[in-house]
Amino acid sequence: MVPASALRLFMLLLVEFSQGNAVTLVPTHAEFATQQAADLLNVSRPYVVKLLDEGKIPCRTVGKYRRVRYEDLIAFKRKDDETRARVLDQLTAEAQELGMGHRWATEAPGPKSLAIARRTGVERALGMRSRLELRARSPG
Repeated sequence: MVPASALRLFMLLLVEFSQGNAVTLVPTHAEFATQQAADLLNVSRPYVVKLLDEGKIPCRTVGKYRRVRYEDLIAFKRKDDETRARVLDQLTAEAQELGMGHRWATEAPGPKSLAIARRTGVERALGMRSRLELRARSPG
C-alpha cells in the first residue's frame, strides 16, 4: 500500500518531467553555501552576502564560511516575491488611473508618471531607477 501523499508527490514529479522540467528534491533542513543560495535565488553571490550582512536572511557561520538554511531562503523568496507583486499591482493601478495603458513598458514616461514612480518606490523595487532617471534627463 502506497500512502496517498507519496502518490501525489510522484504524480507531480511525472507532470514536471513530462513538461521537460528538472526536479531536485531538497530536505527542508538542508544548508547552502552563499553561491548555492545565490543560484537558488537567481541573484549574485555578493547580493546574497549583503542580504546576510543586513540580517534579511538568517545564516550561521561554519569556520569562515556562511551557511543558509533552505527554509530561510524559501521564506525570503516568498516574501520578496509578494513585495514585488504588490508594487507591480500598485504601479499597474496607478498607470490605469493615468490612462497610460501599456505605454509604461514601451514609451518614456512623462513627468507625472515619474513623480508617481518615485513616490511609490517603484524604481527601486523593479530595478528601474537608472532607466527612469536617464529618460527624465534626456532632451526631448
